Amino acid sequence: MRVVRVIVYSMLNLLCFRTTRISKGYATCDGEIMASKRTAFDEILIAIGDNIRRYRTDRGYTLDQLGCDIGLDKSNMYRIEQGKNITLLTLIKIAAILEVTPDELLRSDIILKQEDAEAFMKSKSKKV
Repeated sequence: MRVVRVIVYSMLNLLCFRTTRISKGYATCDGEIMASKRTAFDEILIAIGDNIRRYRTDRGYTLDQLGCDIGLDKSNMYRIEQGKNITLLTLIKIAAILEVTPDELLRSDIILKQEDAEAFMKSKSKKV
């Protein structure tokens, strides 16, 4: 069996991939995966996730252990470390368990500009 990903279209910085399995000469579509261009805000969330992962592993915690200590399951901890959105309260809980300041978890080289915020707001208004 062979898996093929084909770019179906590219529009407004969105890429749509169709995943197709080819087995015994027949193609079966497994669905589409959407990916969009990363924004500066996405990059900051990824940097925060990287910081959390680094401090967690330095302290010998597993995803499951840290999640249990702050009231999240392993899959939600994984999502946070992959750069998905995180609440301020969750960030503070993680910092307390890892014995670091929230500032250490938020630290990154990424500089946000007013244009980044304006582009983000513009993209949000298009979705509504």
